[in-house]
Amino acid sequence: MAQWIGFSSVNDNKKSSKIYDIDLIKQDILNQFMCAKGSRLRNPEWGSIVWEKLFDEFNEALQEDIEKDCIRIVESDSRLALTSINLTKEAHGLAISLDLLYIPLNQSFDMYVTFNNNLTENQ
Repeated sequence: MAQWIGFSSVNDNKKSSKIYDIDLIKQDILNQFMCAKGSRLRNPEWGSIVWEKLFDEFNEALQEDIEKDCIRIVESDSRLALTSINLTKEAHGLAISLDLLYIPLNQSFDMYVTFNNNLTENQ
């Protein structure tokens, strides 16, 4: 039986809009990564710094800042523990790979989040 139940309005492929446990956690973490830090009313610590750093020169200091931000985001969810993090510079952005542990079930899973700064790219 699921411990956590949530609602998703972004996945049209499923018959139900309910999401559970790890899928819910992934959506919660993704929501925070996809919003700029400080963009949530009355919660300036919510969101990610990645969006303001996409056009900066990729160096060790930037990588460290983004990794610290990823750690902060994961640690904000008491259901998770961060096992490892890998940040990669891509042609038009950044990619973050997270290995996570879902604490209630002691189950590992991974997330891969990409950030694209090429606003004119055709997809």
